[in-house]
Amino acid sequence: MSERGAASFGEQEGGGLAEKGGRPSFSLEGIDNSLFTDTDQVLKAATLSGEEVDSMLRERLKSIGALRENYEGRDERLKRAEFFNPLAGLKPSDYDRFVKEQLIDAASGEYLKKLDAAIEKSEANEDPTPDILSQLEKLRVKRHGMQKQLEHFIEEKQKEIDARREVARQSVIGHYGDRITRLEGTIAEIEHNPLVRDRLHTQALAEDKTRSATKEKEERARREVQDKIDKEVPRTLQSIGDKHKNAFHRIGELIGNPDIGEQLRVAMEKLQEVKDTEKAATSPEDKRKVAEELRKADRVIYNLINETRKRLIEAVLEGEGAAQLKQPSEVVPWEVRSSNAYYPAITFLQSKEVRERMDGLLNEGKPVPWIELYVHVRSENESLKWLFGGKFVKDKKTGKRTDKLTDFYQAFEKRKENDTAGVTDARKAEREALAKGKAEFDKNMVEIVARGGFPVKGQRGVVRLERVKGDKKGTDLWEVAEVYGETGTLKVTDRSVLSMRGFPNWVREAARLFFITRGQDLVERLQYGPEDQEKEKK
Repeated sequence: MSERGAASFGEQEGGGLAEKGGRPSFSLEGIDNSLFTDTDQVLKAATLSGEEVDSMLRERLKSIGALRENYEGRDERLKRAEFFNPLAGLKPSDYDRFVKEQLIDAASGEYLKKLDAAIEKSEANEDPTPDILSQLEKLRVKRHGMQKQLEHFIEEKQKEIDARREVARQSVIGHYGDRITRLEGTIAEIEHNPLVRDRLHTQALAEDKTRSATKEKEERARREVQDKIDKEVPRTLQSIGDKHKNAFHRIGELIGNPDIGEQLRVAMEKLQEVKDTEKAATSPEDKRKVAEELRKADRVIYNLINETRKRLIEAVLEGEGAAQLKQPSEVVPWEVRSSNAYYPAITFLQSKEVRERMDGLLNEGKPVPWIELYVHVRSENESLKWLFGGKFVKDKKTGKRTDKLTDFYQAFEKRKENDTAGVTDARKAEREALAKGKAEFDKNMVEIVARGGFPVKGQRGVVRLERVKGDKKGTDLWEVAEVYGETGTLKVTDRSVLSMRGFPNWVREAARLFFITRGQDLVERLQYGPEDQEKEKK
């Protein structure tokens, strides 16, 4: 085509590819001018200095703190609004409260109380007349009407309170909602900055690393404590257990009861067992049963403790040789001076760490090899504290220690005074005389019993009877041949018929164990040999 032809073609088509009228023949999709704004912001953010980033981070922390305070303030005020109800629990019969809250005047309150008093007085009449019954019905109708008015008033007033409460709730939500939205927007805008995000990410990594290191350190320390506990607890338990064993052995020697340690421990564990069940009791019947069991268990340990302490004080004041308790340290473990002090050892066993280790093993289903010894030692320690307590008496009002020694410790001071004053020797001579007299008494009593006598008044006396003939009619009688010890007014030659009704009642009752009876009469002394004598002595 010639140049002229080409030009002619262009002219014919309107001079280009555009449509007629100058409109573009194609429109691009996805044009977003905000992209340039974001690009500007990114470029600007990328050029922030470190100080500017720090400032933004401080602003973020400040906003987070303010956000938390707003959430807390909102929740607190919503809670107050929710629980605001001055009429809560108000009943139509609460006349005084109606007056106090100024819901009715004082005169109305007095009128309502007079109605109640009149009704109560009328109802108390045991034999009411028809007029009284009629008047009572009028009073009841009047009170019912008045109370219905009050009930309706409460309902209407409650509706008003509910509406006010809802208005207050919405006001609180709106007030804090705007603040919370602004703060959340500020925080989101700051966190949108890439440099801030990078700094937060770096901080999070550092915090995670610190937390991991701290956790590892704590875990390592926890394992070290556990290892120490696993090693120290059995050794400490054995040491304390040995001290308890020695103390109870000596106590048993002094009071003549080798099982006293076991008895005290079992009684104390029973008391603790009942106390543990006390928490689980819910019904009145269960609580009553537990209270009764607790009373019995407490009484058992209380009596055992008191009797043991009494015998130990006797061993201090009157004991001689091996039977004398000379120093508290013989029976009180914490008075023993040794390298392994008692109180620190007990404190360690009762520490939070030991309890947590024991609970942890139990929760993991692992055996605790020392748990039985732990329970025993704890119970023994408790029983010893009950037995000896502190060295000084505490003031009942203030709980502070006084200068007065407790009975057990005072006994040692008293023994020293008695030794110096000669009281101990005098009491010893008295006891020896009593023992000698008892030996003489037992010897004479055995001899009379061997001749056919029988003990009376709980082995404190002996009577021997002989069967004789009466003077006039030759009637068989029982005659007192010998008496010894406590026999009251009974004397030799006293006589009675075979039923022994002429003798004191205590003679007849004792004789029935040793005589053959026929009807009301006691006719013959049973056969009596050495074996029978031994049984009676026992």
